[in-house]
Amino acid sequence: ADGKIKGDLIVGIVGVGVAADSIIIYNVKESPVIQSLKESAERVDPNVIRAVLRLAMDIGRKGREGRPIGTVFVIGDTAEVMKKSHQLILNPYHGYNGSERDITKVENWETVKAFAMQDGAFIVDEKGTIQSACAYLDVDAKSVQVQKGLGARHAAAAAISRDTRAISITVSQSGGTVRIYKDGARLIEIESGIEANRHNP
Repeated sequence: ADGKIKGDLIVGIVGVGVAADSIIIYNVKESPVIQSLKESAERVDPNVIRAVLRLAMDIGRKGREGRPIGTVFVIGDTAEVMKKSHQLILNPYHGYNGSERDITKVENWETVKAFAMQDGAFIVDEKGTIQSACAYLDVDAKSVQVQKGLGARHAAAAAISRDTRAISITVSQSGGTVRIYKDGARLIEIESGIEANRHNP
């Protein structure tokens, strides 16, 4: 109120019962997510990363029609990524105009979620245009280090980020956790806050 708090800060007032007994000041620049976005900005438009991250968290939290789903988004360095992948089925985005393939548009997200129920990865270019869905990543994931218990989806995402300049974002089907990979290493891990019923067969 006195103008003493400036810049990238969030101020929160926390109260228990009637009285507000705490003031929390949070520096947004210290957020691991913000730092990861900045580290990735040299390769991919930050707005694209932000949109895919929001979509991934939505998938992780809600799944599709109440069912949990997992998927991979590979963003940037599209020419190299396409060389290191092939289609599991016909590319469902082939032939559509850029607007219908724009992953930054929320109105396209339900279509993305529908295709996320299939195996394979989404390949997205630096500007947010989906080039392919249901793509198999042709990478050797034996030498990448991923957290024990994670499966082929995460290993492939880490490996493609190692072998290209792409950024990978994964959604775990079992827990809805979202992870970002760059240069073969995990940058960040975010719990999405699960709503989907993850106990259905």
